[in-house]
Amino acid sequence: MVLEDFMLSHLLDVVGGFFSNPSNLILSFLSIAVSLTLLHKFSDKNISRKQRIALVYGHLAFLFAPLVFLALSISCPVASLGCSVTLTQTFLYGIPVLLLMTVLAGFVFLPRYYQRTSIQFPGPVREFVKKESKRLKLSKTPGVFSVDSGKPDAFSISFFKPRIFVSVGMQEILGKKELEAVLLHELAHIKNASTWFKFSSAILKVFSPFAAIRNFGFSVEAEEKKADDYAARIQGTRRHLNSAKRKVSFNC
Repeated sequence: MVLEDFMLSHLLDVVGGFFSNPSNLILSFLSIAVSLTLLHKFSDKNISRKQRIALVYGHLAFLFAPLVFLALSISCPVASLGCSVTLTQTFLYGIPVLLLMTVLAGFVFLPRYYQRTSIQFPGPVREFVKKESKRLKLSKTPGVFSVDSGKPDAFSISFFKPRIFVSVGMQEILGKKELEAVLLHELAHIKNASTWFKFSSAILKVFSPFAAIRNFGFSVEAEEKKADDYAARIQGTRRHLNSAKRKVSFNC
């Protein structure tokens, strides 16, 4: 309790000193104003999904900029874990660092982990995905990987380098047309940047207190319906997709 009281007292002193400077106060106010403007723009239906995703990270960057400025404005005469300045800086940097690590985990580490623990599908499946990617006018043809798992599952990652992962368990229970329906479903998710948008919406809800004021977010049901509708439209029937869903549901 003594250490906590000491840190709180020092933090309040630091905050008071920082905002007593008119320049710091104005910069912080402008940063938060820009952050709120970007968040408001997020609800504009006329902008693309990728632009909305960019707005999420722009909002968070400007929102936490004052914390970083505050941490940089203080210094400790001697580097020491016992120094009140060091403890205060650690606290102030905590949220931005946690945000950065979460983003890196979602964008870099997890996709690399899945790819390293999977193997590429044989040629015919890759050719099917390549053909359908051209139909969707995707800028990059997604890689298709087989995941060593007995649980029927399929998912896609659309960050930077798009990839589709299908478990061995799913491959074992689906026929050719059913597997193609699943691949079409995942390609639609990649086209719509569904995974990227879902992850970014979750980040927004967790790290931005202002996001709770309005309903900024991701509808799983709406995204799944879009992907289902696309697969059914390309195949000319919902039979293969519905059959795949029944088999997956039965074997889960």
